[in-house]
Amino acid sequence: MTTTAPYGDFQAATLVGLATSEPQALADDDGFLDLPLAEIVPYGTFRDDDGELYCFVRRHWPGAADDTGRMVAFSTRVDGAALRLERAGKYAAPNAGATRRLVGDALEIASAPTAPGHPFSLRCTGSDIRWREADLLELTGSPIGARTQWYLPRPHDRMMYCSQFYFAEGTLLGRRVRGFIGFDQVYLPPGRRLYVDDPWVGEKAPEALELAWYTWGTRYTDGSWEVGQFAAGHGRSGAAFISTSDGTELATTDIAVVVEPDADGYWARHSHFTVAGEAWRFDPDPRGRMVDFVGLPNPQQEGWMHRPGEDREPEVWWCWGETYPSHGTRSRSTLS
Repeated sequence: MTTTAPYGDFQAATLVGLATSEPQALADDDGFLDLPLAEIVPYGTFRDDDGELYCFVRRHWPGAADDTGRMVAFSTRVDGAALRLERAGKYAAPNAGATRRLVGDALEIASAPTAPGHPFSLRCTGSDIRWREADLLELTGSPIGARTQWYLPRPHDRMMYCSQFYFAEGTLLGRRVRGFIGFDQVYLPPGRRLYVDDPWVGEKAPEALELAWYTWGTRYTDGSWEVGQFAAGHGRSGAAFISTSDGTELATTDIAVVVEPDADGYWARHSHFTVAGEAWRFDPDPRGRMVDFVGLPNPQQEGWMHRPGEDREPEVWWCWGETYPSHGTRSRSTLS
């Protein structure tokens, strides 16, 4: 059934595509499509040899104030039952005054020399990433899968989101670890912030679009791998990207989700996706709840994204994502 809408309203239809690696495009704040750079977000999930789980994120944005933008780190080492905040993240330098520049073919981001706390640096090229947070982590990685981009236009708002994925190794809190890094860039109208007033997931957004959003990857014991990102919502909103070790690459808006909530109605027991006619499922890690963030409208969980019936054995995996319980549990073809 075709839904009519006012001029300029495409019912949250999303444009998707694969992208080339261009570190030079991130050296300034100009952005694309008349949308300036709003944030650069490196984050990731890692495991050590004992199976302990670590998740961390640094949200870096132009003009960050002194009291904003520090590293946030979680691990299962705190209580063994869930992903809990690690105190080490509190001592990392903030983003205020951080430099971002192009050095040769590399984008380099570094904390200000006078910033309080432990310094950080991140160096990214088309072929590698190096991320150091003093006394917390030191990681190096290589790209895995295609780089992705999606664009969401609304009649009076819009955003663009880009991602690159890396398989990485190194140390975290003194432990040897392996896992995945996501390196994302967000472009929004001037003054806007992701999760605050962006049109997709912002708490102040006038529409309740997002239902589920996961970035994920798995390397199996047979050496094969797959990575991707699933974002599913109401109307025509949504994007799905999948890259696999056999060379398959998919970028599509043909995605729908049914979220199966836990008994409390807050955490997800499973999220069931249909992507271009194929079934996928998010299974949460038993210790994957970020319980120190309880109260957020979009609960954060770690787990495994896979096709139901997958018979390969995962060796290293991540699936950091969220649902939005107040927006519903099933993709709706129309917007309220």
